[in-house]
Amino acid sequence: MGKNLLTVLLILAIAISATACGKKKRSDDEAAYSSNNTQDVDQSNDAIKTIDEYVEADENEVKEDIGSSDSIYGESGEELADFFDAFDDAMGKFEGAVNGYETEEFAFFDIGFDYLAPTSCILSIGSYDSLDVLGSKEGEYREDSGGVISFGKEFTREEDGFGPSEKKGDVTREEGNLDTSSNTLLLEKTVERSGELLVREVAEVYMLTDGTFVAQFLLKRAPQDNVEDKGNAYFVHCSKDELEIIKASFEPDVNFTYESIVGKGNISPEDMSQGYEKIRKLTVRDDKASAEKY
Repeated sequence: MGKNLLTVLLILAIAISATACGKKKRSDDEAAYSSNNTQDVDQSNDAIKTIDEYVEADENEVKEDIGSSDSIYGESGEELADFFDAFDDAMGKFEGAVNGYETEEFAFFDIGFDYLAPTSCILSIGSYDSLDVLGSKEGEYREDSGGVISFGKEFTREEDGFGPSEKKGDVTREEGNLDTSSNTLLLEKTVERSGELLVREVAEVYMLTDGTFVAQFLLKRAPQDNVEDKGNAYFVHCSKDELEIIKASFEPDVNFTYESIVGKGNISPEDMSQGYEKIRKLTVRDDKASAEKY
């Protein structure tokens, strides 16, 4: 895998769909790669839940695992970019091994996109820290209440774009929050067309006290010609010494339900992916990448 090929993947991802985007620290790009999953769990499909709703039952357990806010946040007003940077830096430690991985068992794009997807899914959050300077053009907002930062946007597309989810009249919504005391990010993005939900993606990312990141990314994209209609899911465990990503799929239901991972501590991708159709697993350990099929 050549050194610059992940950059090529980034460019292709942006070109293919507005829901796909590349890996770049503190970028203002608002493209969004997405992923999702189905499990029999009660959960609202209309709006993202707050951190308190997710962790109330497991509050004591979560407090043992949360990371120190002083370790990743700098200037006030830049917390979203700081959180992304912390996650991006943790993932970036394994980029060299992924770049150098060669195999005939998988297509190059498979492994490359599996690695890029996690950071791509939350790439746009840092742009909300710049609203005071750049202003709001698409109904963006950012509010800080006691260290819980709520952010989002909503706009109706005035003309066709390039992707299948960028048609005139499509309503794009994005809603998320970051709890800086527990280093927990929740994000949900949707596209609605003629009153019907067309695209939905959900991201949950949190950092443990030792700097380990645990995350899941769930996506149902707009149907495309010659592309299998399905949901995609990525389950991530990124510690200082090892990266594990499981790619999975599920039935093409944009109104999918899922089980939140918030409050579950140091959970593994194998446990997170229970109930999904697992496709492959990428592992990076001791500066060596490997992948296996399921």
